[in-house]
Amino acid sequence: MREVRYLIRLANHSGFTGKDCPSLTQRVLAVVGPGGGKLVNLRVSQYAIEFDLFVEEGQDVQPVLKRLAKQMGPLLTAKRLEPPPPMDHQTVINEARALFNEQRFWEGHEMLEVIWKPAKGRERELVQGLILTAAALVHFQKDQIPVCLSMLQNALDRIGDWSESYYGWDVRTLTLQVRDILATSHITPFTV
Repeated sequence: MREVRYLIRLANHSGFTGKDCPSLTQRVLAVVGPGGGKLVNLRVSQYAIEFDLFVEEGQDVQPVLKRLAKQMGPLLTAKRLEPPPPMDHQTVINEARALFNEQRFWEGHEMLEVIWKPAKGRERELVQGLILTAAALVHFQKDQIPVCLSMLQNALDRIGDWSESYYGWDVRTLTLQVRDILATSHITPFTV
């Protein structure tokens, strides 16, 4: 039987951090496992506990969501993940920036892939650098600091000397923020 993938976001009212990922994973598994759900890639932002939930196609996911909300905290998002419809660059960048600024780095990373896949040359490298920046911060949300720092360096290498705006995304400011993190090894999510 085919599985369906959902992005689940629960409010983080308890101040959990990436260090809590192992215990939160066990707590979420205790809720979703008995119903046949599978949990993948749990991460924690200042605002939310996020993870991918896989359930069998045709399974009513509502009882699982109700149990999660009751035992873990208010449900913010339960979005079935399907390939996004075709979008123009400006729409993709606007959405990716909004997600990034809400510390929804994984979703922002996924959104940017829409324009990265067909991109060529220097633009492809830039978009990959933006994707890597978001992906690095996903690793921060999972308390994987060395991986985050390594990916941020890789992101800077991809972005290179790009200094102009990209569809309204201030690449120069992003680059300065990433360089500051790498210089201090102190990771703090930032807005773009």
